[in-house]
Amino acid sequence: MNATVLVLLLQVAGVLHLGLVWAGASLPRVVHLGAHLAVLPEFIRRLVWVYYAFIGFCLVGFGGISFFHAEALASGVPLARAVCGFLCGFWTVRFIVVLFAVMTGRFAGEIAAGTNEVGRWLATGIGLFWALRAVLQVTYYSGSHWRGRLGRTASHITLLLLYSGLAAVYLFAGLNTSI
Repeated sequence: MNATVLVLLLQVAGVLHLGLVWAGASLPRVVHLGAHLAVLPEFIRRLVWVYYAFIGFCLVGFGGISFFHAEALASGVPLARAVCGFLCGFWTVRFIVVLFAVMTGRFAGEIAAGTNEVGRWLATGIGLFWALRAVLQVTYYSGSHWRGRLGRTASHITLLLLYSGLAAVYLFAGLNTSI
């Protein structure tokens, strides 16, 4: 990729991080977070606000580093790769948690019933993701990394079964097929 384009994309990512801070700052008012937290013990309320503030400060940091140090991040030196790798991992995990945990949990009944077209598409997409992950588990990972090593072999087989099972459940739900 052209270095100039990469620098520009990193700066755009920095601005988007700050946009998330703005959206996050408006969220407590929009969802009446204070009222929801009022019923909780004081320690838990404070803990939620500390975590909320910490996430906000992290996003400001991610955005500032991405915007003001885009050229350094695009340089490809080991520290730049580590920072970019961390941010990639952070957002990948964040995406997976929202997609699989929050969205699936929130709409599990509708997904299972097959009554919501968006839910069916979501379930099918999640199923295809896990199916692809199962295929990668078999085709991408070299057998030399796990064959003959009981712990690694057990982990490999367990993950393959887990990914395949998740794929089957979500594809059955998405395609509105009974098991």
